[in-house]
Amino acid sequence: MKYKIVAAFNYIVFVIFIQTSNIPYEITGRIERYDPGLDQFLGPKAEIEKLADGFDWSEGPVWDSKNNRLLFTDVPQNTAYSWDETIGIAIFLKPSGHPEVKGEARRERMA
Repeated sequence: MKYKIVAAFNYIVFVIFIQTSNIPYEITGRIERYDPGLDQFLGPKAEIEKLADGFDWSEGPVWDSKNNRLLFTDVPQNTAYSWDETIGIAIFLKPSGHPEVKGEARRERMA
């Protein structure tokens, strides 16, 4: 089974390993191997792919292995997204709940 390293630098900041996809994504950057231990995770032809762009500030991510998808949020847009090999990017949950805003409101009520 082949694996590619997938990242969307400057848009979604994360790196994750996925199965090779048939969807063509923009290749960006390069992988520099400073430690041979990286070879146990990446094949010699691994590439960095940009999955999507247009997000304000993305964080997460978490890999949902049961459903073979990546979940992450765009905090200012109050939206959680999913990505998978067949569909690409889709809205997973909107509004996502702004957990940091809820925490701040809770602290204000306690004061």
